[in-house]
Amino acid sequence: MNLPILMYHAVEAGEPSGYGYAVSAAQFERQLDAIRRAGFETISLGWLFDGLDGKAPLPRKPIVLTFDDAYRNIYEVAWPLMRERAMTGTLFVVADHVGGSNEWDQAKGMPRLELLDVAELKSLADAGWEIGSHGCGHLELAKADENQQREEIFRSKSQLKSLLGIAPDFYTYPYGSHTTSVKEMLREAGYRGACSMFSWAASVTADRFCLRRIMPHRGDSALSFRLKLSPLYLRYVAWRDRRPMAGGA
Repeated sequence: MNLPILMYHAVEAGEPSGYGYAVSAAQFERQLDAIRRAGFETISLGWLFDGLDGKAPLPRKPIVLTFDDAYRNIYEVAWPLMRERAMTGTLFVVADHVGGSNEWDQAKGMPRLELLDVAELKSLADAGWEIGSHGCGHLELAKADENQQREEIFRSKSQLKSLLGIAPDFYTYPYGSHTTSVKEMLREAGYRGACSMFSWAASVTADRFCLRRIMPHRGDSALSFRLKLSPLYLRYVAWRDRRPMAGGA
């Protein structure tokens, strides 16, 4: 199945912080309105998988809005805008940094951004948001050893269950980094699926442990954002990602 799964990070009110993966509140609001005008309905990954398995009907035009890292501005800025439009999201949480900041980015010279605390995460979950795992420490799994990979995958699940009372069903790979063995660990840990930016699968959902996501950028125009929602663009991205495989790279 091809449907847009959008990957956001920070949504900032006011002046830009310099964080490269942020969009402004005004831009985000325009994008939400474009999604609604195009006839999409936001769903969770859990609902998507239930639909794929014939357990629940899917909307005519489903879309999934995902948010990596669990920045506080998602709670303060993005959520109110989505709530006004009866939209929901999936939030991927870095388990060891709940209530802290994006230390992994600061080490690379990016600005410090605050992360959601337990009470805020519970508020979003109570409002119907889906909570997923983004590992324990935002580790690039393809460059980690097996013990580190298992720590990120298994302990993040149990830690989020302990903190929030929710055992996440979905994982998203920091930096899109994964391997075949990592996928097997996720299955072993009881996850239903995982997201990345990079996938060799022919469609968005063909590989449930490598769901391909599309990232809106601050530089997107209204036209380029609408294009990212289109079936044509999703087919193009699948073709682009599969070219290295076809060439033997």
